[in-house]
Amino acid sequence: RRRGRVFGINGIAGSLGTAAAPLLAAWLGSRLGWKAPHLVFGSLALLMGLYTLGVPPVSRDEEKTGSPGAREMERSPLSHLAFFYASCAFAGMGSRGVLTFLPTYLGRSLAVPGGLDQITLGGVAATFTLATGSLGQYISGRLVNKRRPDLLYTGTLFLSSLSVLLLAAGRGPLLVLGAMGYAFFTFGYQPMQNMVVGSLLPPRRHGLGYGLLAFTGFGVGSLAAALAGWLADHRGLSSLFFVMSLCYALAGLMAGGLLVLRGHRLGHPA
Repeated sequence: RRRGRVFGINGIAGSLGTAAAPLLAAWLGSRLGWKAPHLVFGSLALLMGLYTLGVPPVSRDEEKTGSPGAREMERSPLSHLAFFYASCAFAGMGSRGVLTFLPTYLGRSLAVPGGLDQITLGGVAATFTLATGSLGQYISGRLVNKRRPDLLYTGTLFLSSLSVLLLAAGRGPLLVLGAMGYAFFTFGYQPMQNMVVGSLLPPRRHGLGYGLLAFTGFGVGSLAAALAGWLADHRGLSSLFFVMSLCYALAGLMAGGLLVLRGHRLGHPA
C-alpha cells in the first residue's frame, strides 16, 4: 500500500550515491590517477553483488500484496507499453547525456574563489546540484501514492526538459538552478516510472516490466553518451544540453500519448 514511498526511499539512496560519485571520482582521480575511481567503484559494485546473493527471496504471496488493479492491468494493450517504454528510452537518453558531461560543463562554466582546478570544481558543483535529486525522490515517493503516477510522470518530463534548457542557456546562478532542476525532476520521475510499470502489467509480469524499464532507460539511454560526446567535440558543450532537452521533450510527448490512449481513466494505485 505504500509502494510509492518505498520506491522513493530506494531512489534517495541511489540519488545520494550518484551525487557523491563526481566529487569522489575527482578526488581519487586527482590524487591516484584516472584509473583509481574505476577500481574503487567497480570493487564496491562487486561487493554489493556478492551481498545480494544472501538476501532472502520474496515469496509469490508477498509480491501480490498491495498490487493495484490486476484486472485493469491485464487489459493494457501493446500500444500503451510501446508509448511508455519509448518515453523511458528518450528520458534515459536525456539523463545519461546530461549526467556524463555535467561535471565538465559546470567546471568550465563556473568561477569561484579558491583556485580550484576545473576537474575538482566540476566534481564539487555536480555533487552539490545532484544532491537535490534526493529531495525529488522523497517528494515523488510521497506524491505517487496520492496522485496519478502517469500524469505526474508526464509533467515531470517536461519540467526536466525546461531545466536542461536553462542549464544550456543559463549563466551563474541560472546555470546552477538549471542543474538543480535537472537533478530534482530527473531523479524524481523514477518512482513514478516504477509505479506506472506496476499499473500497466499484471503482478506476474512485474519483473519483466522492471527489466525492460532498466533496458530502455539505461541501455538505450546510454547511446546518448556517444551522441553527447560527438556534439561536444563538433558543436561545443552547450549544444549537447539543447539536444538532451529535446530528448526530454520527446519523452514527455510519448508519456502524453500514453495518457491519451488510456483515456484519462486510470486511477492512482492503492
